[in-house]
Amino acid sequence: MYKLKQLKRKSVLLNQSNGQVFNNIDAEQFSQSRIQYEQPGKEVKTGEIARSEYLFSVKPKLLMLRGMFLILLLACSVGTWAQSDPSPVQVVCIGSEPYLVTATPGSTYTWTITPGTSGTEWRINGTGNNISVNWNIAGVYTLSVVERNAAGCVGQPQQVVVTVSERPVVIATPASQVICSGATTNIALSSNIGTATFAWTAAMTSGTASGFTDGTGATIAQTLTNTTNAAATIAYTITPTANSSTGTPITVVVTVYPRPVPTITPTVNPVCFGTTGVVYTTEPGMTNYTWVAVGGVVTAGGTSTDNSVTLTWNGSGPYSVSVNYHNANGCASTSPTIQNVTVMPLPATSPIYHN
Repeated sequence: MYKLKQLKRKSVLLNQSNGQVFNNIDAEQFSQSRIQYEQPGKEVKTGEIARSEYLFSVKPKLLMLRGMFLILLLACSVGTWAQSDPSPVQVVCIGSEPYLVTATPGSTYTWTITPGTSGTEWRINGTGNNISVNWNIAGVYTLSVVERNAAGCVGQPQQVVVTVSERPVVIATPASQVICSGATTNIALSSNIGTATFAWTAAMTSGTASGFTDGTGATIAQTLTNTTNAAATIAYTITPTANSSTGTPITVVVTVYPRPVPTITPTVNPVCFGTTGVVYTTEPGMTNYTWVAVGGVVTAGGTSTDNSVTLTWNGSGPYSVSVNYHNANGCASTSPTIQNVTVMPLPATSPIYHN
């Protein structure tokens, strides 16, 4: 058996190039101290130049075993703790969420979730230090990961408590809307989560219209105008938000029809007082005709299904005839078309006098 014995004189500096030990202070003389391993009872020789082969002549096998032990000890105590988000609690919505820990070369990772069953309440996708979880059912779950390093050492599990909430769903009532130019939309927004909020973007997808804007709130109420002769469509894309999660957007399409401008023919003026059988017409094929004659008497037509009216102008003035109707899209003019009529009085001839 050998014992480690050290004789000290002065601090020395080992010259690695030739194995000699020099005095740290002035390096004027060789050190008189060295490390030797001796058998029990045997004197230690001093006064010789200490060389590196003596200083490092501890039994190689013993040193190797000790070194390997230290390496394994360090490997098992360092790098086996899986690293995760410092926050131990998370709130997410139903859907896919990413999770990861800092990767350690050579390590493997085992992920588990409690409670529940894979494929029902949740599903883990992927392996290694980076995974995603499909959260399928609302609830409170514990996500755990355990790291095993290259030496086979198993670290302590890292855990995070995940509260999974329902993802907000937006419901629009009505799901689409048709209005006439100048009317106001009335789209009510609701959700499966009472605290949900809503935001929308508005874009014209066909035709020409004005009055639409992006916005927020529980009702889309915007006055839209279409002054052309063709329909226009506006798409409102609505996104719900609740529990720090965003739901799937939906789109509500609003069709804006132009309003008709009725015409009246003929436009001949004036007419003589008492003239009968004067016929006025407007566009055919419409519904809900509304004829109004001021100062005249309707003798034919003029009902809600007639696109013409026959008048006798024998009343008191002022005189006019007007009409309005609903077109095929259910839109009516904002005001009726009015044609003023000039009714000329009959001449008042004096009696015949005999001169």
